[in-house]
Amino acid sequence: MNKVKMSLFENSVSFFSESLEQAIKAEISASKWKFAVLIQIQAIETLLKERLRQEHFALVYTDVDKKKHTVSLKQSIDRLKNIASVRLSDDDHRVINLALTLRNDIVHFNFEYLPEQVKSQFVKLVGFYIEFAKKHLDIQIVDLLEPNVKNELFTLCEYITELEKRALSQIKFEDIPNIDIECCPVCTHNTFVLLDNNYNCYLCGHIEDLVECDFCDKSEFEHLIKEYDFGNMKGLENWKYLCGDCWDKLDQEYCYEDDYL
Repeated sequence: MNKVKMSLFENSVSFFSESLEQAIKAEISASKWKFAVLIQIQAIETLLKERLRQEHFALVYTDVDKKKHTVSLKQSIDRLKNIASVRLSDDDHRVINLALTLRNDIVHFNFEYLPEQVKSQFVKLVGFYIEFAKKHLDIQIVDLLEPNVKNELFTLCEYITELEKRALSQIKFEDIPNIDIECCPVCTHNTFVLLDNNYNCYLCGHIEDLVECDFCDKSEFEHLIKEYDFGNMKGLENWKYLCGDCWDKLDQEYCYEDDYL
């Protein structure tokens, strides 16, 4: 029996094509969306590793001396930035964080979603994949797809574009100021409206409250807020809500103190 051998890049394109095939099936059976998303995240991870390999093959491995285990998605991003001088935009980082969150939710938790939400997330992942390949590998990935898969990709993208157009039109019709609009934590479009304590995304329908940080008064999405019990001299609980920035500062302060224990 002949062995099937794929390069990192070929493996990545194979994942990408399969993720789109799963997206096609998901239009009939919604349960296929989790496979489409997971496989697309794998396509992204292998593509980032391919860019690292082009810099130096050893960078693909966690330990460049042992060359046994390969780097994670987050490690790939760090090495691309620090070693290969690959700069990603804020939107790119949002997509990577989305990928990490989705993978964690699908693998370790209950995965609940609305079709509009997961389609938008999937298209965001696909968009990052195509753009990264073009910008950092000088390859037009879409040209490598089979015609039927390529058509499905365009259909999905057009669907999300239409939803975004309708959402922005509604926002304009309601005359909602930019200060009351945030990037949705689920679909990652700038269509999340903060109005009259009824916070929701006009594109995907996601609903979530904002919580004010007890340290800096910054408002952040509820799922991003951290809780910490500072206690007091009497041993009573003293819980505080912290935004991501204040949580990181607190974590750094405690790490600093630990060095002197």
